Amino acid sequence: MAEIVHDLFPPIKVYKDCRIERLMGEGFVAPESDPETGVQIKDIEIDPEINLSARHYLPKNIDPVQKIPLFVYFHGGAFVIESASSPTYHKHLSMLVAAEAKVVMII
Repeated sequence: MAEIVHDLFPPIKVYKDCRIERLMGEGFVAPESDPETGVQIKDIEIDPEINLSARHYLPKNIDPVQKIPLFVYFHGGAFVIESASSPTYHKHLSMLVAAEAKVVMII
């Protein structure tokens, strides 16, 4: 049995062999258009060497020459529990982008 160095129950356990076990927040939503809101969603690779990416949400029916605000969402928990592809954030941010505010979102 591997030795646990830090037991940060409930989110994670850190083992002596440097392995980290996530105990919650393992869900994944594919980056595809949301049929309910019409928001177009895609993942953008920023730096493949460190596996850094962002999720881009674009509202439906926008004028391609019209300037609209860019809203950058920084998760306050450092994505220890969740990620940009988590169902929790996916649904919330998709609905926010679809609202009358009409913003492009990056998470």
